[in-house]
Amino acid sequence: MSKERITTWFLEPIGGYSNELIVKALNELSEEALSFGIECCDGKVHSLVSCSHGFKAKVEESRQTDRNLKFRVWTREGNGPIRLWKGFAGGKKKMKRCIPSHWKATPA
Repeated sequence: MSKERITTWFLEPIGGYSNELIVKALNELSEEALSFGIECCDGKVHSLVSCSHGFKAKVEESRQTDRNLKFRVWTREGNGPIRLWKGFAGGKKKMKRCIPSHWKATPA
């Protein structure tokens, strides 16, 4: 028996242009744009807009053509803390290799 994990998505528009576009798009799609200031796991208060995963994906696609659209993606698993989504941190997806210390070669 596995518990179903509920993920909540948030967008943090950066600048008035991005805020206007995101809220307008949410209203056109009849999604409720709940914008509020909330303290996240970094200890700072952020102005976040809750959205569906599908809407988040569409906004990410739009960013490819509109470079003035700037935002951060935040997520919350269940009732946990709101965290910056690692897949979007910095705008570019970077993979870091994790090599256990006992696998590393020691200098001879």
